[in-house]
Amino acid sequence: MSMSMKKVSTAPRRTKLALAVAAIAVSTTAAVPQAFSATPTAVSTTVVGARVLASVSSLNVRTGPGAAYTRVGALSGGSFVLGVVNNGWLKISSGPYAGRYTSAGYLTVVKPPATAAAGSTVTGWVALTGGIPANVHTAPGFKYTVGRTLASGTAITGKVVDADWIRLNGTGGYVNRGTIETLSANVTSVNGSLPAWALCPVNRAYNSPQPFDPGYTATTRRYLNCNAVRSLDALQSAYKAAFGHYASIDLAYRTYSEQQYWYTTLGPKYANAPGASNHGAGLAVDFQEWEGHTTEFDWGGAGSNWLRANGGKYGFTQPYAYGTDGESYHFNFAG
Repeated sequence: MSMSMKKVSTAPRRTKLALAVAAIAVSTTAAVPQAFSATPTAVSTTVVGARVLASVSSLNVRTGPGAAYTRVGALSGGSFVLGVVNNGWLKISSGPYAGRYTSAGYLTVVKPPATAAAGSTVTGWVALTGGIPANVHTAPGFKYTVGRTLASGTAITGKVVDADWIRLNGTGGYVNRGTIETLSANVTSVNGSLPAWALCPVNRAYNSPQPFDPGYTATTRRYLNCNAVRSLDALQSAYKAAFGHYASIDLAYRTYSEQQYWYTTLGPKYANAPGASNHGAGLAVDFQEWEGHTTEFDWGGAGSNWLRANGGKYGFTQPYAYGTDGESYHFNFAG
């Protein structure tokens, strides 16, 4: 199943987007502390990351900010959500409950993690999805052999080696920190709903020059997982040395809303369902594509061939067999 989508001739394509999830407690196993102020002093527009308290067995999602509004769903304890808090209610900003509300009193703020020092312990889950596993190397670096892989959602615990590598406890081996997320064991609940602090901007010099739907231009900022950005910068330096210019990028991180748009527009052949795309994990890049035109990133193109041969040196892999219906321009950051 494809993880990105086709551009239609010269018409623009695609979308940048939104974030999250939500609502009020049905039952709890313990008294629940209030995590947010019930009466903020001003109207907030700031998106926050939050988690449903583990002591809450079910948290209602409602159509409006109050218990009198219709219940439309529920969140389980520990679920990660994004939204804006006002008057004791969080308005969900992405995911299947975008635009709905949940009681902020049953949420705790998820703050940006401090940079883990070498030797500290990290616990998390493989963020890659869509059947793409994370690579486990025999030593901390892309140049070392991939001894095995870890499937999506696999729980890991390990010691921090440096900014980019974790040594796995027990089984050993090394995974790139970019392939591991620490927000939720339910990786689909985070996919497409990453808070701003979990992403880093991609150099605009890499952007494709042509505009495409819906609203992308040569100056539209793209984002990726921060470890993936560092690797992409190294890849781009090597690409420019080989070709005299950077490898043009169409898309990187996509929010839940954007993924929903393309899944609805193009169907499962060219877009994974929301919550199941590596773009939503900030771990996928679409290099330039332009249907009806020959480009360097088509099957057999010089750029595509170079990326397939060299991308792994920087943690980026092409998941499709050469020359198939798969997308020649799509690469995942698998570490």
